[in-house]
Amino acid sequence: MLLTAFAGDFKHFTPPWAISLPAQAAAIAALKDIEYYKEKYIETHVLRNKLKQKLYDLGITEVVDGVANFLLFYLPGHFPTKDTFLDCCEKQNLFLRDVENMGKCLGSNAVRMAIKDEETNNKMIHIIEKILIKIKEANT
Repeated sequence: MLLTAFAGDFKHFTPPWAISLPAQAAAIAALKDIEYYKEKYIETHVLRNKLKQKLYDLGITEVVDGVANFLLFYLPGHFPTKDTFLDCCEKQNLFLRDVENMGKCLGSNAVRMAIKDEETNNKMIHIIEKILIKIKEANT
């Protein structure tokens, strides 16, 4: 009972993007299947480029190219503060990563976004777009 309560205390500090044991096992299996891995690499590349373009379309023009399953981007100066933006996203169950503590060179307005399937990527962009419109309307 005490251990359960103690573990519950730490759940608050666990990020929503923690990788479960089944997900780790699936990743290992995928890496053993070369064709599957090639297919997913290509798919991720295509999805990342589409997501990058959609961020550009929203006015987010500083996006760091990469090869992993995420994009790093910077909120432009005319956008709300990063903390306000991330709080609004979380209220819509969109968990983007604040990367300010990952290195001094990243700056204070950097955000990391995971690449998902096309439908989920579109939902994330739609949420971001709604938040930006709402904040813009509140500031006018």
